[in-house]
Amino acid sequence: MVLNIPKIKEKIEETQKEVEKKNKEAAKYNKKEGISAVIAEKIDLESLAQQIKTPWEVPTKVIIEPFARLTLELKDKLVHYDTILSDDTSGRLIALFFRDLINKQKKKADKEPVQTYFVAGGRLRGETIWRAIENFIEEKKNSLGKVLVVTEYIATGESLMPLVKILKNQGIDFDIASLSIDLPPNAIRYQDKKDLIDRLKFGSVGLGGAAFYHRPEFSGVTKCPPESRKGFSVEKDDASPYPFALAVQDINKMKTIREDMKLLANELSKLLE
Repeated sequence: MVLNIPKIKEKIEETQKEVEKKNKEAAKYNKKEGISAVIAEKIDLESLAQQIKTPWEVPTKVIIEPFARLTLELKDKLVHYDTILSDDTSGRLIALFFRDLINKQKKKADKEPVQTYFVAGGRLRGETIWRAIENFIEEKKNSLGKVLVVTEYIATGESLMPLVKILKNQGIDFDIASLSIDLPPNAIRYQDKKDLIDRLKFGSVGLGGAAFYHRPEFSGVTKCPPESRKGFSVEKDDASPYPFALAVQDINKMKTIREDMKLLANELSKLLE
């Protein structure tokens, strides 16, 4: 086999240009005028990062900054949410962060604490699971009030769209909060997802939220495939809208990251003052 070296070099250059273009677009959106200044005025991100005990695969500041930006994006809305709905197992910790943050605002306003529900969404879920989730939403819709759908990372938006359609069809008033989104919201990739994009607030463009993806050891739950659920009825489990608890859990690791989420909520609530 003869390698076409010039063609390979051309392909590599094209890929590099695409990456550079994506990084430039991300940088533009991540430097919204005034937001960085407001954060820097009230929060020492470097100092806060040093207090976080969870070992991340990326620099801790990369994790914290999208939380701060998303907090500011939702600043005037937080107290008005009645329900948090976490769309996936990976979004559970972000949902816990927002529960603490919202309840601080609720307490100041002498309002009832926010309700929190977790459903096992995601692009690989079958019709049976989505039907169970739809039934769950229909049963709860009269008590949900204004809903904040929380997720960790949006790549294409495909995994979130079934839940968006269910909520819209049920007449639920909802917004969407994602720690990060892969591309700016005006990207061609999202043009057919207007119902999602129009309701979306995000912390950053890039992979910040992906640090939570496929980390069940942090959340303590998983979307196990049926064949791995020994001792359970497959039909019954497949009809459940909820994530499954892990059989083996590192309690100390889970405790540490939940304490970190509480610490973040406490510190970043300063942005709401």
